[in-house]
Amino acid sequence: MKKVFEAAKKYGYLVSFHTNTMDSYRIASRFLEDDLLRDMHGQTFSGGLWGGGRSYNICPKVAYQKFVEEDLQDFRNMGAKGTHYIDVMSILNPNPCYNPKHPLTRKEAGEWKAKTLSYARKMIGASGSEGSWDFCAGSLDYILYVIFNPNQPFPPLCDERIPLWYLVYHGIQSYNTDCSTVNEAVSSDPEKALRNLEFGGRPLSYFYSKFTSNNRNWMGEDDCCCAPDEELEFCVKAIAANYQKYCDVRDLQFEFIESYESSDGISKITYSNGSSLVINHTELERKVNGNTIAPRSYLRVNAF
Repeated sequence: MKKVFEAAKKYGYLVSFHTNTMDSYRIASRFLEDDLLRDMHGQTFSGGLWGGGRSYNICPKVAYQKFVEEDLQDFRNMGAKGTHYIDVMSILNPNPCYNPKHPLTRKEAGEWKAKTLSYARKMIGASGSEGSWDFCAGSLDYILYVIFNPNQPFPPLCDERIPLWYLVYHGIQSYNTDCSTVNEAVSSDPEKALRNLEFGGRPLSYFYSKFTSNNRNWMGEDDCCCAPDEELEFCVKAIAANYQKYCDVRDLQFEFIESYESSDGISKITYSNGSSLVINHTELERKVNGNTIAPRSYLRVNAF
């Protein structure tokens, strides 16, 4: 691990960890039944079946007091710096804890989760997690995906999709737009990158995103892999090319979205610095305000 950090530093990269403070496994040396989250009937919560076996949700207060501070200090001492990612934390509504040894209301459970993310930010530099629940918005810097599926059918009362979350939080939090825009760099579908761009997302490349044994690939079918060498080379080149494209718009991550318009396959997003992105989702060349936009492409229009 030390050699990895040394090599990363040499090449100018930051390295941080992907951890989980919600799940606890019976095979773990620190597992204690008394630490588990319990419902009003005294039952534990299962977090699913993963590499360590059946997981059980740990009380967020206990997790923070017994493990979070110690672990994050260890990660910092190893040389971790950047965005520390804590799995699941922000994608599930906080559960109250009815364990009589450490009871919590739902609000208190959310506060302890937010405290965990804040401490990760303090120790490593920034905090990241899986979803976009508001309860931890002030403690969260990066979101793996804001929503699962952007193409859900409209409820009967709705006739238009308004990207409210993105309008509120862009410029405050950094994020990847949705599950299907993961690994846009290696996708043959240009619409993935355009949709991520349209809603202010930051490109995300995830090696082995299809890691489940039941083939529930909720992050899409496009994946980055390390073997064979030819595939690794392809992925690295694609990620590098995607990053170069992103450099043209990365400064907009610090701006609020002031307006969003979408009609007839053309979307226009205006930012607080006056810059606009005009995105052509169609297969045809389009003209917008005298500017020609190639099919499946975009144009940046600066204020000055």
